[in-house]
Amino acid sequence: MIAAVGLQSAVIFTGYAWLFSNGRITRGYLRLRRWFEGAFAVLFAGAGLKILTSRLPT
Repeated sequence: MIAAVGLQSAVIFTGYAWLFSNGRITRGYLRLRRWFEGAFAVLFAGAGLKILTSRLPT
């Protein structure tokens, strides 16, 4: 299991490195970074609110 997770992580991060080594994609990301971060902030806030308002089964 540890080897599988390690291999999966290596493949994903290698893919990120390969993807962002392209200058065009990097510039596009930097231009849209504020929107990405805002969207993730809204999603995490919604998830946190859901957790805070959920009731535990008794």
